[in-house]
Amino acid sequence: MSNKSWQHRWAGCMTELLEQIHVEHLPANTRENGQALDIGFQPFALVYIKYLHICTNLEEIYDQMIHPQKRKFIRRVMESIILRVLELKEQLIFFNPRHKNRFIALDE
Repeated sequence: MSNKSWQHRWAGCMTELLEQIHVEHLPANTRENGQALDIGFQPFALVYIKYLHICTNLEEIYDQMIHPQKRKFIRRVMESIILRVLELKEQLIFFNPRHKNRFIALDE
């Protein structure tokens, strides 16, 4: 793939990350009908999967990027995403339906 195609994938991945951050930080404490939202396993699992997908894409882009300045920036973004993934994994372990189990079954 050419350098332009990797640049295009990088721009798409960054847009996806910004959308995810925006969605994650919306003030959504209540539903439209006024009922409180329950915080549990499922919302954290969806966000966790989305961040893993973004991190995998960034890792592939980092591997193929030629420009050293962009590689440095992508690496910093990847490190931030990995930290967020670890935070989410901790939340998933806390809300795991199978109590006291470190292993998370996301297919359930």
